[in-house]
Amino acid sequence: MAVIDHEGYINIVDRKKDVIISGGENIYSTEVEYALYEHPAILECAVIGVPDDTWGEAVYQREVLV
Repeated sequence: MAVIDHEGYINIVDRKKDVIISGGENIYSTEVEYALYEHPAILECAVIGVPDDTWGEAVYQREVLV
């Protein structure tokens, strides 16, 4: 979910759902993010599920490095 501020910037405020179902396994995006934040070079990160023909959903991540 996103909002547009008064200056026209888009801000991501939440995700549509927190559980990614990949190959029948439940993967919690917040748990993946917590693991990524353990790495000292990661300043910010986000994890979402994206459609996948084989697995149903695949984990997709983006990060901002220090």
